[in-house]
Amino acid sequence: MFIFIAFAASGLCAIANLLDRGLVHGEAEDSDPLSLLAIGGALNIVMAAPLALWVLPKYGLDLGVFVPLFLNGIVYCAAIWLYLVCLKTEDTSRVIPFFQIIPIFGIGLAYVRLNELPVPADLFGIVCLVLGGLALSVKDGVVHGKLAVLMVLSSALVALNDVIFAEYGRGHAFSEAILADWVGKGFFGLTALMVPRVRKGFVTGL
Repeated sequence: MFIFIAFAASGLCAIANLLDRGLVHGEAEDSDPLSLLAIGGALNIVMAAPLALWVLPKYGLDLGVFVPLFLNGIVYCAAIWLYLVCLKTEDTSRVIPFFQIIPIFGIGLAYVRLNELPVPADLFGIVCLVLGGLALSVKDGVVHGKLAVLMVLSSALVALNDVIFAEYGRGHAFSEAILADWVGKGFFGLTALMVPRVRKGFVTGL
């Protein structure tokens, strides 16, 4: 059952990647990556409000869990911003394969924070994924330096997001973890509205 869920998640991510490319394509203000994240942040706040009305009376507010997951939401938005910046100027087929290096960062961070070790079969599979993904990102024998740097950093932040969510989300209600995550993403988006061009893109993008 797990493998089917994993494949379904991968399929949904592929669809999201295509939609992302369509959203950032062009020079319009509402195609600016930060404007898109501001819109996403506003939607997260809208969703978080009714969830908070249910979660807080039932579970209260554990700052030891809420604060790390709140910051984790910001980390994820930073990762997506870097990814969207690359996607705006590069082909999807060159950007997405870089996410195959997420497991490398994930293994290191999971060991440091969660004391989790992969088995040899896991390592072999990860090596195959990484080599295949990086091979797909090469075009005419060249990988753009800026693209590589930004996507490696984006991948590292995504891995960090996963590990922090696993560390602080385990042992607590899923709704608690999601609330903190949504509020963090909302904070990132609303903070981006301090930039004038982002505000213009936000209004037209809505």
